[in-house]
Amino acid sequence: MTTRPHTKKAQSKPSAKRRAVLAPTRKPSTKTVVSVKARPFVLHAEMSAPIALRGMLESAIEQVIANWDLVAKSQAPAAIHQLRVGIRRLRTVLRLRRTEATRQSIVAFDQRIARVGRHVGQIRDLDVLIGIILHAHRGKEIDNGLNRLTVILKSRRAAHAKDLAKFFAHSLQTSLRADLARPEGIANKLDDATKSPLLKDRAQHDLHRTMKRLKSRAAQFETASIDELHNIRKAAKTVRYTFEFYAELYPQQQRQDFLIALKKLQDVLGTLNDLTLVNHIKAIANANQSDANLNHAAGYLIGYIEAEGTHIRDAALRSWRKVKRTKLAKYKFDPHQA
Repeated sequence: MTTRPHTKKAQSKPSAKRRAVLAPTRKPSTKTVVSVKARPFVLHAEMSAPIALRGMLESAIEQVIANWDLVAKSQAPAAIHQLRVGIRRLRTVLRLRRTEATRQSIVAFDQRIARVGRHVGQIRDLDVLIGIILHAHRGKEIDNGLNRLTVILKSRRAAHAKDLAKFFAHSLQTSLRADLARPEGIANKLDDATKSPLLKDRAQHDLHRTMKRLKSRAAQFETASIDELHNIRKAAKTVRYTFEFYAELYPQQQRQDFLIALKKLQDVLGTLNDLTLVNHIKAIANANQSDANLNHAAGYLIGYIEAEGTHIRDAALRSWRKVKRTKLAKYKFDPHQA
């Protein structure tokens, strides 16, 4: 007797009706969104400047709105950081398009956005300090003094978070939130001169202008004070946000070289910028002079931050020189040299 080889019966796909019945049985995603990064906005050389401007605006505003709502609910550190980034990206677009004709309306709107950034920045600075303590003592038990210092920093953060919640609930901020939900109104206030015939020409103009400001601030890099280094870092961020808007207009290798060099500069300057946060620690120590453990911990932390800064200035200078040597920076972002 011959036996037929066993074959597995092909399973037919469920019908549309059956799929509709099965769909609700799937478990919903339990992943909690804690922050929202910028949505990439891709430009191309044939795109008109007004359309590009609208895309830049919408990308920045989407990031601000998404993280604004998350911060209003939880004040999570990641959302605080991304809201701050979104605000900087939005302010970058506003500044790029400001002229004498639009200055008054743009400056007024920019000041409203900047006010939110300052409130959020106070919490972000405390998050950074708490993170420095954890990094300095990673893998080790935090002693009583550092633990006390961390508790005070977290208490201050909680107080700022309450202030931020009240700030968001104020009518001025609810009005600003409503304005952000209508980006077309913001776009109408911007510079009509953005209707340049070639988007690449506009990109070169904007990038060259922001890079020129960075070069001016970094001219005395070796002798710059901490506050001046902070201003160099802010100028570098403006260059980065501006370049990220226009990056797709340049060859991939060249934009990667420039972004890698610029990000390295920002990271190094960020470590130097931590020195500006030392005043928070000093203020806590002065307010708790009778607490020997806390003052010892404060001295240790200040020394740790300052030690990190002493050897990193040279690294920042080397990073800056690498940025200047990139092909895009050398040829002033000229699309014809790219």
